[in-house]
Order: sequence, then structure tokens, then C-alpha cells
Amino acid sequence: MTNFFRYSNSGKPAFAPKFKKKGKKDAFRYPQGVKVRQSRVYLPKIGWVRYRASRPIEGTILQATIKREGPHWFVCLACEVNLTDVDPIPVSDEKAVGIDVGLKTFATLSDGTEIENPKFLRVAQRQLSKA
Repeated sequence: MTNFFRYSNSGKPAFAPKFKKKGKKDAFRYPQGVKVRQSRVYLPKIGWVRYRASRPIEGTILQATIKREGPHWFVCLACEVNLTDVDPIPVSDEKAVGIDVGLKTFATLSDGTEIENPKFLRVAQRQLSKA
């Protein structure tokens, strides 16, 4: 509000601040300067805050997102991890299926099987007419 009055008194174009409903977006980010030691996390301009680690932190911390859900506050830490020992998942051609989605038939599989379009409206109308 003070910025609004400061700009409006100086002659620059100013707009009143928008109302932001509580609970709509109760989160904010710290893109840098976040440190973690044991059961505490350091947030710039706030300081050291206790937190409960759900799992050990691996790699370097990139950013922290603090969010509120109900009466509780949560910290989400985004970390950069080097994944060098990742084994690729083997893919077999026997289990692969191509699907063509169309208008006349709902879907056509690569082996030629056609799946008809589900007619939810007609089934519901028949059930309503019988009721």
C-alpha cells in the first residue's frame, strides 16, 4: 500500500494493489542461499528454521520452496544429483503396441484390432428412459 501512495503522489501512473485471497497460493521460493545442517534449514532473511527431514538430501541444493497447507508449513528442496550409474530399462518389441486414435473408431491397434467408441450418452439415455 505504501508503494501505491508513494507513486500516486509523485504523479507516476499507479494502480491499487490486487486483492490476493488467503489460501490460494500460500508458497514462496528461495532460489539461492539455502543451507541445510542436521535438522535445520537456513532461509535468507529469516534465519535457521527447524524442519523434519523425510529423507536424506543428496547432491547440491538448488532452491527451496516454502508452502503452507492448512495450519502446517512445508519446505521442498530441489537438488541437483549426478546420475551416472543409471541402468536403462530394457524394452522388448513384443510388448510394444501402436495406437491410432480416430473419429470413426475410437482406437485402432497396430495388429488391426478396432476398439469401438464408448457411447456414454446413449447408454445413459436408455437407463433414464427405463427409470
